[in-house]
Amino acid sequence: MNARSPHPDAERVRRPTRIGPVIPAMAGPFSFFEGFIMTNDTLVLATACLNQSEMPERAARTLLVGAAILNVRHRFGSWSFDLQSDSTTVTDNPADTMLWLGERLQCADGQLLLWRGEDITVPSLIAAAETARDTIAAVTLLRRLAATFTGEVIDVATAFGGSKATSFDAIAHRHGVAFVPMTRTDLAEAHRLGNHGDIRAHLEARAKAMWQLWLPGVPDDDSVRSATHAWLFESDAQAQRLFCSSKERPALDAVPSSPLALEAKHD
Repeated sequence: MNARSPHPDAERVRRPTRIGPVIPAMAGPFSFFEGFIMTNDTLVLATACLNQSEMPERAARTLLVGAAILNVRHRFGSWSFDLQSDSTTVTDNPADTMLWLGERLQCADGQLLLWRGEDITVPSLIAAAETARDTIAAVTLLRRLAATFTGEVIDVATAFGGSKATSFDAIAHRHGVAFVPMTRTDLAEAHRLGNHGDIRAHLEARAKAMWQLWLPGVPDDDSVRSATHAWLFESDAQAQRLFCSSKERPALDAVPSSPLALEAKHD
């Protein structure tokens, strides 16, 4: 597939002129969410794509280099949070992340939250599928995306200006949501160097921040807010523990692996 001959399934995703059912508006920064009813499941989607220029050995293409999905579930009066991510770097098969996302992009009985879906997220995913070398992975992603858009899909950016919203990073900072941005240059470098950790950490942080930006617009429900704060606290604490553990682990070159190595350390 290439950009000049898009797959027919791409049109099934392009046809909607809006994202999700129309929700009545009211005054205030979170007007878009009035009338919203919290259902049992919510998926929060964050993705990262890179555009590769045309080269003698290949056509120009868009690569899906990473995705993160936060699944928020409400069962029997309690909330659970499941955050997963996947990434592709220069030595990996780009189709793997497409298939990963296609398998997990399911919210038939819930809603999907994304940021600037109509002008950034969805067009990028369509472009990645249209220019993919793996037709099966591309079709899987497009069909799952089309199926997802038959349900409730909410663009969180609508509450902050929609396509005219300033950067996600600036809005998160303005609303007191902790988020460290990753520039496109940094993303390209992480992709080139095979640094999955940075790509996934960035997308997971973005999914968390998106959920936090949307949370104030949810009808009064202290339980979801309390559960979110507790989960974020534990998530940050766990990340800190892992970081400290990695710092305390001795470096490989500091541990003698043989008597000869031990002698060399004392020469």
